[in-house]
Amino acid sequence: LLINSFMRLRSVNPGFRTDNLLTMSVALPQQKYPDQARRSAFYTDMIRRVEALPGVRSAGVTNWIPLVSQGDSIGVTIEGQPAPTGKPHIVMTRVVSPRYFGTMGIQLIEGRVFEDGRDRADSPCVVVVGEAVARRYWPNESALGKRVSPGRVETEDDWCQVVGVVKDVKQVDLTAEPRPQMYMTYEQAGFFAPRHLVVKTEGDPLALATTVRKTVWEVDR
Repeated sequence: LLINSFMRLRSVNPGFRTDNLLTMSVALPQQKYPDQARRSAFYTDMIRRVEALPGVRSAGVTNWIPLVSQGDSIGVTIEGQPAPTGKPHIVMTRVVSPRYFGTMGIQLIEGRVFEDGRDRADSPCVVVVGEAVARRYWPNESALGKRVSPGRVETEDDWCQVVGVVKDVKQVDLTAEPRPQMYMTYEQAGFFAPRHLVVKTEGDPLALATTVRKTVWEVDR
């Protein structure tokens, strides 16, 4: 029974790929990085340096890699969708960098993912959603172009436009159905700061661990 259960888990598609993938914890101290601008500058510099290393295909950051934590869910407002009585729409939110999806092998279904130089802090807010969100809130139409807001809507600037839909990721448990998921860029989301670095390598990821660590320290030891 144990072996059969293990084999079933191995056949589950988690929505991401782990081959040639190196992950590291990179949590910034609040005292030194108290605001979003300083945090964004660190992540941008760090990712640029890591991706320039020989043997690295791509790199990205996220507040939580899959199967590490089930936290960081927020209440959102869905345009045209009344919230359940007394409860907001709850969506698991991941704050990521543009190439996080490609690095993790998360499949794009519709639209686009985030782009460097296009989805900046001073650009219109955009989000990428998982399949479960698209099915739940826009079951008979495309989610592209729809608007959601982290929290309550007080001004038009609070709205974020859906620009892409990706395959659901099993963030919590391989045996559980994926929860509704939404992604925002670290440049536009002032909450849930990234704390994990993910690196896609050409060969053995552990062979690059020391080099990547030193590269992070070059930005801030």
